[in-house]
Amino acid sequence: MEEIISTLIFILNRWWLALPLALLLGGLITFLPSFSFFRLLLGIIVVFGLFFSSVFSSFFLTPLINHYGKLAIAEVVKSETTMMIQEEYGNISAMTAQYVDEQGITQTITYRDDSRPVYPLFSRYYIPTKKGDIFVIKYLPKQQKEFIFLAELTDAERQAICPVLKGKLSDYQAQKTALDGELAPLRIKVYQGLTAEESDKLTRKMRRGEDLTADEQHLMVLNEKFATLDRNIQSIQNDLIQGDRFCRE
Repeated sequence: MEEIISTLIFILNRWWLALPLALLLGGLITFLPSFSFFRLLLGIIVVFGLFFSSVFSSFFLTPLINHYGKLAIAEVVKSETTMMIQEEYGNISAMTAQYVDEQGITQTITYRDDSRPVYPLFSRYYIPTKKGDIFVIKYLPKQQKEFIFLAELTDAERQAICPVLKGKLSDYQAQKTALDGELAPLRIKVYQGLTAEESDKLTRKMRRGEDLTADEQHLMVLNEKFATLDRNIQSIQNDLIQGDRFCRE
């Protein structure tokens, strides 16, 4: 049953897969007599099928994924602005995130900030968009790319996921402390003897990644890692562990 549900969700979340069937049924309609009951029935099926899969699929499928899905902790590893524009919010962002499934395999998922596969339905939830954001999902074991965002946790889910989040928080904090110790002498080495204006200019150059020395390149990479760890820590501590709808601490 789970495999059937997973396949159904996979197809309905990709409405364009229904187009060949719609074309086939549309072709059959042309061979039926005008005002035929079967012609009307096939027409209704085609229209309803496309409308359902493109508009209402997430509304009906999100509870199914919540029921059959497995809990996981995901992290945004890439975020970029697309050329697509949403009237209310401007350019749409596209994110790539990763999570580890129940088999211990790292899975990669993609989504946009205009998508709303959130459970419970109609929850107030801000789609994670920044690199380093940590969030909780449920995914289908048979279709690991199919997932939903969890806007809150049940008591059972809280007991399962919150100790893992605390462990991750401790790990990130230890990594940040170690990285800070590596960064301090490198910053002194790179910025030593520079005026405030020269320091600002070098900072902008590293941000662009242009014409860097080996030490400057190394510092830029470490700064990016430090910023991601900082975002990891804030995301877990403020949004999840202390969040009223998550760990509630």
